[in-house]
Amino acid sequence: MLREHPHYRPNSLKRSPAPSFHAVRRAAGKALRDAYNWFEALYREAADQLREGERNVEFPEGSFPPRLPFVRPALALKLG
Repeated sequence: MLREHPHYRPNSLKRSPAPSFHAVRRAAGKALRDAYNWFEALYREAADQLREGERNVEFPEGSFPPRLPFVRPALALKLG
């Protein structure tokens, strides 16, 4: 690496997608992907329930529920 000229530029660059997870072993990467897919499925299910109007929905630990749409309070409508 130190032997290369500082202004050297390769003729072409390797264009491959970045890995989802960097892991030492393939099995570890697969375990991380599986865990993330499980987490995402639970999150999407809870978000769908919230969107349908259920307010007592439990989201997976470590996640934040999506924002709810703003609803103007009824009192503010009468006063304004």
